[in-house]
Amino acid sequence: MKDSNITKMDFGRALKELMLEKEFEKIRVHNICEKCKWGRNSFYYHFKDKYDLINWIFDTEFAEILERQKGKTELEVFVAFSSYFYENKEFYKKALRIEGQNTFPEHFRKVMFDFISEMYKDEKLNHFQLELLTDMVILAFHRWIKDDVDITANGFVKYIKDLHKKIEKE
Repeated sequence: MKDSNITKMDFGRALKELMLEKEFEKIRVHNICEKCKWGRNSFYYHFKDKYDLINWIFDTEFAEILERQKGKTELEVFVAFSSYFYENKEFYKKALRIEGQNTFPEHFRKVMFDFISEMYKDEKLNHFQLELLTDMVILAFHRWIKDDVDITANGFVKYIKDLHKKIEKE
């Protein structure tokens, strides 16, 4: 299992490096394998395709954030998650632009819906409310990362908090 994770991490690092150089659509599995010096058989043993790899990268790193943030407030988790996105901005800017079925934006939305549903389980929100809240979070990240708005993670969180306060007053 340990060797398996090392191999997967090598593929992940290779894809992240390649995505800093060129668009995701132009990257082939061959390029990923060449970059990390693993064979195609190893790649396909661990991943269905490059879309599966990009989703694995996010899932693995998101799980690490959640693990480090255990016991902290929702706001602290949101700040940590925003900082992660900011630190990996160039990678996620390209990842969020991928279109089609089984792509990162689709996967990101599902993960965020599950995360938000868990976060607000005590609030007794209905499915529509959870979908709406997920859409708002996704759109905020899209506007910030994909549209290349030059705001730090702390600045982004401050904008969200300030907007929330303004809405509560009205």
